[in-house]
Amino acid sequence: MGVESFFVKLLVKEQEGNNKSISNLISRLTEWNINCVPRNKHELELEKFLILTIHADENRILEVSIEGCFSWFSDCIVEIYKISEIINEKIFQIKVGTSRNGEIPIQNKEEFCNAIQKDYYEKYNDFLNRYGITDVKCLPRENFYNYFKKYKQKSLLKKL
Repeated sequence: MGVESFFVKLLVKEQEGNNKSISNLISRLTEWNINCVPRNKHELELEKFLILTIHADENRILEVSIEGCFSWFSDCIVEIYKISEIINEKIFQIKVGTSRNGEIPIQNKEEFCNAIQKDYYEKYNDFLNRYGITDVKCLPRENFYNYFKKYKQKSLLKKL
């Protein structure tokens, strides 16, 4: 996770009867019309703009984290909420946390979004001061930096 991104941890609650396998998670997300594209064995691209990382013990999922980009922070949080809610209600129950390990309520969209915005307030402001980019929907990591590089080149050409 770099300067451009933030993440939300989804800790799997221990309970009997739920299939917590990676293949089940992928197939169930797909059933709920969430676009899942594998990046590697433990990472998926969700909806073309989020990265889901799976932390598993053998094939049993212990935790997943969803990483988004600050370039579309408010809308990104809403997308993470929607996916988290589907996982919690339709696949397996979770507890939600952020990088600061605080637990976030999943029952209420507004509380969920406000808690993440509060948790990442300083980091988001640093991002805005450094890059000044908002409302640009892109993947975090190298995808954002590739976008920013092109954005800077266009800005430079406009000045000339």
